[in-house]
Amino acid sequence: MIFIQDSQTHYVTHPAIGEKAKELFKLQQFDVNVPRWVVLPADFMAEAFKNLSSLSNTGDLIRALDSYVFPPSVEAELALLFPADTHFMVRPSAWIEKGHETAFDNQFESFAIVPRAEVLQKIKAVWRSIFSDEILSYRATHRLAPNLGIAVIIQKVVNAHASGLAFGLHPTRGSRKEKLISAVFGISGYAENTQTDTYILASGGIDRQIERKRERAVIQPDGSIDMEQVPRIHQHDQAVADEHLVTLSQLLDDLRMENQQFYQLEFAIHDEHLHILQAQPIYRLDELKDTSGEYTIWDNSNFSQNFGGVITPLTFSCVKTYMEAHQKNRASFFGASKRMIKRYNAFFSTSVGLIQGRLYSNVRVQQTLDAMLPENRVNVHFVPKVQQTTYRFDTSDVYKGSTNEAWWNMVLLTGKMYKRYRALHRKVGEFRKYSEKTLHRYQYMDWQTKSAHELMQLYLQLERTVLTRWNIPFQTDFFFQLYFGWLQQQTMSLSIGNKHSLATDLLSDSSALPSMQPLHRRVEIAHKIQSSAVLKALFETEQKQQIWHFIQHDTQEETVALRHVIEKYFLEIDGYDDILQSSAINQKDHAPLELIATLQSFLHRHISDLDHARQIESQIQTSAEEKMEQHLRRRPAKRWWYHKVLHDSRTLLRMKEEFDYDYKKFCNVVLRMFSAIGRRLAEEGILEFESDIHFLSKEEIFDFIEGRSITTDINALVGVRKEEYERFQISPPIASQIATYGIPYQSNDFSVFENEANYSERIQGLVACLGKVQGVVRVWDSQETFVLAEGEILVTQCANVQLEKHLVSAAALLIQRGTIWNPLCLLARQMNVPTIVSIEGLLDELSDGDVIEVDAITGEVRKL
Repeated sequence: MIFIQDSQTHYVTHPAIGEKAKELFKLQQFDVNVPRWVVLPADFMAEAFKNLSSLSNTGDLIRALDSYVFPPSVEAELALLFPADTHFMVRPSAWIEKGHETAFDNQFESFAIVPRAEVLQKIKAVWRSIFSDEILSYRATHRLAPNLGIAVIIQKVVNAHASGLAFGLHPTRGSRKEKLISAVFGISGYAENTQTDTYILASGGIDRQIERKRERAVIQPDGSIDMEQVPRIHQHDQAVADEHLVTLSQLLDDLRMENQQFYQLEFAIHDEHLHILQAQPIYRLDELKDTSGEYTIWDNSNFSQNFGGVITPLTFSCVKTYMEAHQKNRASFFGASKRMIKRYNAFFSTSVGLIQGRLYSNVRVQQTLDAMLPENRVNVHFVPKVQQTTYRFDTSDVYKGSTNEAWWNMVLLTGKMYKRYRALHRKVGEFRKYSEKTLHRYQYMDWQTKSAHELMQLYLQLERTVLTRWNIPFQTDFFFQLYFGWLQQQTMSLSIGNKHSLATDLLSDSSALPSMQPLHRRVEIAHKIQSSAVLKALFETEQKQQIWHFIQHDTQEETVALRHVIEKYFLEIDGYDDILQSSAINQKDHAPLELIATLQSFLHRHISDLDHARQIESQIQTSAEEKMEQHLRRRPAKRWWYHKVLHDSRTLLRMKEEFDYDYKKFCNVVLRMFSAIGRRLAEEGILEFESDIHFLSKEEIFDFIEGRSITTDINALVGVRKEEYERFQISPPIASQIATYGIPYQSNDFSVFENEANYSERIQGLVACLGKVQGVVRVWDSQETFVLAEGEILVTQCANVQLEKHLVSAAALLIQRGTIWNPLCLLARQMNVPTIVSIEGLLDELSDGDVIEVDAITGEVRKL
């Protein structure tokens, strides 16, 4: 036998029959009609090349195919298998290489209606198509071996009354919960502008979209195609009856169940009988977005200041733990019952996600957690709304209490808020005393003497007692936002341009805030260098690597003193103060070089103190106070309330910044603890480097230490993570907001998000330092290779300490998110660099090379 027949199912796994024939064999196990077919195996094609001495020349192969004559036995076997008047479909059945399933779609020749006399000629045409320029080019590009054979299916043609395609999922919407079937009268694919019926089958039934079908393609006895008119009375009939729709749906389900793949079918209907012509898996589902999956929005804006870049598994696992505790504290503080918190316990741990190595808030989860609060039931808001999207998820069924119950809870909550505020100062003092004691204990602990297990226990104790019980700092931040909101309302009528500007002016004395201490210490170090001729010359003439090497090894008194100052700075102030923002894994080695570069920039601009910045802030604050006194001079009651709000706002701001700074110190301690664990594991040969600890989550680290680890070779796991981390680092930036369907990594686009927030045509924010300049935009990309040319305008998503060294060259500074109370703004005021902060949509509007005007008087940015 030359041909393999449709009854010879034992050939189903034979590679010579190709994928399409294999799928036709699979249909045999289901109770469906498949038109009679046979397949000419791929290895038969070698008969055409048996007289060639070499198979390397494509031209020789094609000429051999053209001159090949099939032996009479092939024609004779076809005559035995099929009647003389049969027409055939002649189709290729290629063996598909894994990963290239869709590469050759429609590249091979295929013929729909072929008389038996032309079958052998069409087989040769299919063979010849494997040497087309497109296929040869693709195979060469992807280093695929030459293909010197292809199976060919010869199948009986059905003169269909209706025909079409059936998909196991919606091919355009990607919905895995819908099947789509399209059909026409007659033979499909022959009439132009033929109207097609569409049927969508889902759990709710069948959605029919019936078109008016005026004509249909039919096969004449000689094999030609004619177009027949459809009687008017039948033009609106369904092309496929419901019973056949159900049969197709069931077959698609059966194929999916049997083969764990979604399928598409080609079918025909003749004399009320359904025939399946072809079955084929739907490949590359990872590129087909599932719009039937859960829709959510991911928002990076809350993390942009502290987590602007790619973070590591260790970072994410820490943040996830702290955020879960924070969300529970928040829910309890704003009135969610213990029963409600327990019911939605799983949601708290899913409030943050990791998309291509970057931290995002899950807006769907956040809105669900907000809906737990009674305030949302009665539309009275205590909680500041921070999400940057107007899209609202349906959370109506979350709060089960009645409206009256919600109002009563709000009354009780108001009383609780008053009591909490009255006790806040006392609790802040107690908490700070405890946290400072704990911080001092951990900062000066000798990690070298601790084993990995001891270090783990110390961390868990710190997490349990401090890091996840950050409720007093949370309350401080809330009451500051409350009082600052009241201050904004009182100053609204006097504010120029932006309604919040005068309120921030009244709180502009940032130089005394605890968060400014690292900057003050850096300036003090710069002053120490300026006062030494040797050190000043070193910093002015050498590169940062050479400077740090010199400081580490030189024995001169001045150099040794500087080394001790820098070491103390790293220990107490800032060193590794961004564990959780670990975009530079070897931060222990990287941090000193960053500090050296910053000090060099200070020396270049002769910055040895911050007196000029303090003077500017004092002038701004005094001017704002005078405006308010003049405005309220005849309103004693409002003036009394204004002074109380202003006093409390300043006090709360200072307390809030103290806690923020303490939190950074605790993060520094956490980093040192995990670095010490990494050192222990590296000493034992478990990890290759100390810094490899960053590529494991804290749960994986602790499981390994305690013998619960599923993966024992964590060094190999680190290798996999490093490759992925490097890929994330070099990949293009992704949007600050992302919309996803179903599994986020399933064909969702992370580069674009149609934000529903309507930004104003004007780019406007808060003025942090006065001035007006024009220049070219340069967007900071957080890369070490970033260079800012003199006079360019520095644009960034958040205020990062690494920007200090670039501020020397900047004509102006624009920050999308942040406040005027950050060290970068204080430094900008010292340098007289016009600065605007809190500019919504800044990075959506500006890109590298734009020419703009920065008006840091009105707070506006204009494109030129």
